[in-house]
Amino acid sequence: MSVGFLINFVNNTAEDVVLTAKAASEKDWETPDRANPEASIHDIRLAAFAVGAPIHLERHDNRATAPFAVTAAFSGGGVFVFQLDGCDATEMNERASIPVSRGDDAFSAIQVLFHVSENGDDTYNSMTIFLTPQVDTKRWMASYPDRSLTQLNIPGTHDTGTYGGNGESGTRCQTLSIEEQLDAGVRFLDLRLVLNPGADPDDLGIFHGDYFQHVWLRKDIMPKVVKFLADNPAECVVFCVNRNSGLRGEKGEPIDAVLHKILLETVPPNKLYDDNATVLHERTLADLQGCVVVLRQDVPRTFGFDVSNWPDDQAWSSTAIGVNGKVEMQNAYRYGLKRLPSITFHDKWVNVKAHLDRASAPAANPADWFINFSSASPPAPVAGYYPWDFATGGGWGVNYLLSRHLVQYTAPGGVRFGTIVMDFPEKPDANTLIRLLIGLNG
Repeated sequence: MSVGFLINFVNNTAEDVVLTAKAASEKDWETPDRANPEASIHDIRLAAFAVGAPIHLERHDNRATAPFAVTAAFSGGGVFVFQLDGCDATEMNERASIPVSRGDDAFSAIQVLFHVSENGDDTYNSMTIFLTPQVDTKRWMASYPDRSLTQLNIPGTHDTGTYGGNGESGTRCQTLSIEEQLDAGVRFLDLRLVLNPGADPDDLGIFHGDYFQHVWLRKDIMPKVVKFLADNPAECVVFCVNRNSGLRGEKGEPIDAVLHKILLETVPPNKLYDDNATVLHERTLADLQGCVVVLRQDVPRTFGFDVSNWPDDQAWSSTAIGVNGKVEMQNAYRYGLKRLPSITFHDKWVNVKAHLDRASAPAANPADWFINFSSASPPAPVAGYYPWDFATGGGWGVNYLLSRHLVQYTAPGGVRFGTIVMDFPEKPDANTLIRLLIGLNG
């Protein structure tokens, strides 16, 4: 008896590549001469920025592991060897959290798995291997000095600072700390702030709904952001600020004065970009090196880019930002419960994908800032439908659907999908989503 799966290779590099494979043991595979890595992945040639045809492999069903090595020989002379396992795709439910990104100094291979039913009439699970140049996630913006924020794929976190979680399980939206997020490549921070004079009148607390996360803007977040930008001076970080309800009513007390004081006292001189009377899309990353860019959803507001008229919970909206600027937004987040969680998660994915398609369309204006929230929740907290579930969903969550979508693309100069604001962007493992988004900048 054997178990089949499909493997696809995508070459997201500017070099042609030849692929060969070596199985650790022929006993892991159906026969030595067909449907096994050595016979099926033999001198496969992929042009630069090409997507290969599916390859059918068959492993024995009594194997707990079926490892094989793939050698990628690039036309520029580089040779990259990485390890795969034939059980990863065929036992995906048990292996949904396997490490999926491996690399050397020049190249990396990102592995993404697909469920069998996602292949239509096909009866095989599949594994896609995305070959891409290695990215220094701490300094990735340095590679794009001539691009604006609107022209890039920017990883972001929703409800940033909720990595500790507090109260119900539904208040946690990431496991990475601020420092870990920035090091991983996140550059858009969605900050929900509350003024709580009873605790510290000179600081602003991170809240998720009614729950304080025991994280403070001045004390906890700003030192990490300022140090990161000092260590990586070609980067910039976007703050998208809103004031949350906390425990003081629908929108809490105004935060404008305290927020401005914190930023002026912590951000280095001339590194706070907050002028709503400027043309944001004309500023390149070279102009924004070391800067904190401030977007403001809250009012009253005396500084920052005014995005206070963003509609709430919309599958698509368009609103002005700065001078002659426009934000194209998807932030629909309330979803009714269906008979299966995976159906509810897919409802969110439909909106995410539609906005990805808008951003990547040939006619899309590169000056428009496409911001796409992949986060979601039910109208009231329900176990099994927390942010973690929408993001991961046992392999059916939005993050997994998004990673499977992104590996289908490759193009010289990249593919613009915009700013993707995620819950738990570290899933799938090895920061796969973050690395894919950055890699697709070209």
